Amino acid sequence: MPRRADVDPVDFAWMLGWITLVEPLSDGDWRFVVDGSNIAAVFGVDMTGKRVSEYPVPAVRDVMSTTFAAAAAARGPYFLTYDIEHDLRRWRYDGLLLPLCGDNGGIDRLISTVVLEDGGRR
Repeated sequence: MPRRADVDPVDFAWMLGWITLVEPLSDGDWRFVVDGSNIAAVFGVDMTGKRVSEYPVPAVRDVMSTTFAAAAAARGPYFLTYDIEHDLRRWRYDGLLLPLCGDNGGIDRLISTVVLEDGGRR
């Protein structure tokens, strides 16, 4: 598992609008360090600086909580495909989450991206 310091955003600058970076909190929640601008625009919610528990759509909030916890537990690349309702539409997307460790070897951050199938709308 790479350390957070091993990941340089310059290496994938072309996709930064599709990147989310979250950090685990001591109460089991997660905080969005960065919510990519393209992701925020598509879903109509910018979560930068907010907790997963603050996400306004319960079904999406539950998916994020479960997925982030599973990716952290896997301690390696975590791939998923979801078909979910958000904003009165069905969205289908593939996601990749990569846990990053801190100096102590624990999960320090999760970096993730999504690919919306057919623009995400179904």
